[in-house]
Amino acid sequence: ITDQAGNKKEETRYVYVEVDPNLIGDEIVQNGDFSLGNAVWNVTDGEGSSSTFAVTDEVGVLTVLSPSWAAWAPRLESNVIEFENGVTYEITFDAKADAVRSINVQVGQLLSGAPWFVDYKPGQPQVFDLSTDWQTFTFKFTMNNATGEGQLLFENGTVNGGVGTDNLATVIYYDNVSIVESTPDPDTAAPIISGATDLVLETGAVYDPLAGVTVFDVVDGNIVLDSSNYVSDVDTSTPGEYTVTYTVSDVAGNIATITINVTVVSLVFNNTDDITDGTFVTTTTIVPEVQDELNGYADITDPEIWYYYVAGWDGAAATFSVIGEAAVIEVTAVGGADWSVMLKQRGIELVAGETYKLTFTASSTVARDIIAKVSDNHAQTFALTTDAATYSFIFTYEGDYTDNERLMFMLGNMTNYVASTITIDDVELSILQQDELVVNGDFNVDGWSVWSQDWDQGTGIPSVTAGIVNGEYVVTTDLLGDANWAIQLFQEGLVLEAGKTYRVTFDAMADTTRSINVKLIDGNGAESFTTIALTATMDTYTFEFLYEGTSTTGKLDFELGLIADSVAGTVTFDNIKFEEVESEAVVPATDQVVNGTFDKVIGWSTWAQDWEPVAGVTISQELGQLLVDVTALGGANWGVQLFQENVTLIEGATYTLTFVAKASVARDMNFVLIDGNGAEFRETFNLTDEFVVYTFTFLYDGTSTVGKLDFELGNISAASVPALITFEEVNFFRNFNPQEEPVVEPTEEVWTGYGMTLVETETEITITYADTPEQWWTINAQ
Repeated sequence: ITDQAGNKKEETRYVYVEVDPNLIGDEIVQNGDFSLGNAVWNVTDGEGSSSTFAVTDEVGVLTVLSPSWAAWAPRLESNVIEFENGVTYEITFDAKADAVRSINVQVGQLLSGAPWFVDYKPGQPQVFDLSTDWQTFTFKFTMNNATGEGQLLFENGTVNGGVGTDNLATVIYYDNVSIVESTPDPDTAAPIISGATDLVLETGAVYDPLAGVTVFDVVDGNIVLDSSNYVSDVDTSTPGEYTVTYTVSDVAGNIATITINVTVVSLVFNNTDDITDGTFVTTTTIVPEVQDELNGYADITDPEIWYYYVAGWDGAAATFSVIGEAAVIEVTAVGGADWSVMLKQRGIELVAGETYKLTFTASSTVARDIIAKVSDNHAQTFALTTDAATYSFIFTYEGDYTDNERLMFMLGNMTNYVASTITIDDVELSILQQDELVVNGDFNVDGWSVWSQDWDQGTGIPSVTAGIVNGEYVVTTDLLGDANWAIQLFQEGLVLEAGKTYRVTFDAMADTTRSINVKLIDGNGAESFTTIALTATMDTYTFEFLYEGTSTTGKLDFELGLIADSVAGTVTFDNIKFEEVESEAVVPATDQVVNGTFDKVIGWSTWAQDWEPVAGVTISQELGQLLVDVTALGGANWGVQLFQENVTLIEGATYTLTFVAKASVARDMNFVLIDGNGAEFRETFNLTDEFVVYTFTFLYDGTSTVGKLDFELGNISAASVPALITFEEVNFFRNFNPQEEPVVEPTEEVWTGYGMTLVETETEITITYADTPEQWWTINAQ
């Protein structure tokens, strides 16, 4: 209460409403008709959901203000129920909603920790479609768990598998909820086979048709499979198409059958064209290596030519020539090291995380070994014979990007060597055809592309920098080029429909006097555009046009080149939209622009604990960096997460994670790969306030085909603190390089006594204690 002078007085009055336990009754679901208000019913929000619950006219009314991305929240929960093993229960309830939507009904036990929930009806999902009219819903389940407490749960979040998710935020009404003991219906449902999906296997892979395949029957529960449950013709030694057919029967005789396709393939490599004249067609002379004597005799030979090195000072002697479109090396003295005689080429491009195959044909007038080497880290020894043969080896490049690496054939002194004439031909470096496992790992993918003139017509070549800065897209150039289109910021893949009107809306400004073109170019090259004069103030501009073309796709293009009296400088964009217009009004939800607000980080997601202790995190992408601002840790290591899901995995493969990161305050961070079965592969890293390259290589021995890359930034240890973490690069790739087995140092066994006196000698341990404790664990030796 506030008086006229502004003095305020607050008092709190608590009103307690008690329900007579005798009124609740002995039904399995108590107060199922809501005649006692909301007594014994509870609503839980989480994962971003928000809701209210009230009882009006003896009807439970749940208002979903904001649904969770998950199905479970908000959740309406009954009283705790004692379910008996082996008993069949029938659940009945009435429900409707203000808008058509689906709900999910669960029965099980809520837990305070992982796995958080015990499902009492596994393999029996119950999704119900609500209309605006009352309906009565019913289903049965048989309790096959050990007798235990559980609850009836109505889940009102993002429920899939029903009428869709368009009307999740609405009002839902519940009434006449009951559970009664019943008799099971006749078992007519076949078992459910899970995990049997089409596979692509590499030649030589170990394949077990039962790996990862499970079967569940609503009545019989889990069914154990053996070799009698499948027929397979898979031969992993031979590439081809194969099938595996699974057949499973339950006790009632219901049969489930599923057939999968298994494709066995060899790895596919594509020529990089990085080896210049690997067939020695245009090379006529192999030249000697050029060295920088003032810089440790470093190799400074020109790239993209064949050259040689002979350590004459070490006693090596050899001549190099091209005969019959092949390199011919006559080694008369091998010198003292394998590198004493080498055939070389520089200018090889290698990308971190990519897997390469070096292939060549070779022979020797006398059988001997040679070493083929790419960079200083990847090499293999080959035993040549007098017959020309094709040799190859595979390696995964783990270093920094380079376009000037060396290829070396080492023909000097090694285990099995002899003076001879060696012929080398058909040298090729190819790259493994594979999908990138990490999306936007260099933090330069933002949905937009920039192109600029890269040739000189007398006015110079523009030097253009572009990227997101403080949530805006900034393009800076020193020259305008020779045409309006010489510099472009664009986005492709827009869907066009003849006869529709489209409107481009955007904010922009420039630090110089200049104009830009806003242009739509359809798939046939037809253009619609306008020219806009920018100012030094961020203003909103629009361009509207009727599309009368015949293409179905188009490109939105901002031309920043030579237009009118424009001056080179910086142009800043924000809030770009491309929308349909009808009757001069924008059609809702028609914006096709990806990341027009420049605040999205493509490929990456975050999660933060949203219950006490609440965690906090935001992310942004700027000029090739990902900024992760952790403001609160939550209560566990997983309280804050930065992650990518649906990463492809291959059983038995080795993977390497590399990333560059720093923290505003030194702290620790976990990386964990979580596969589709919940198996984890983790490592802890100690971040500093300077950028460091971190690496983690591990063998994936799980059975799933997909996983989640997860950086845990929560409460890991005492070294965990809120901080701004900056990533410059994240790479995750399959690693084909041989891995050394970790050396386990032997440790001496040492015993420690608790609550006692312990004396240990070489032959015995003596324990002395005064009294026998009440608890057996009070006194112990470990």
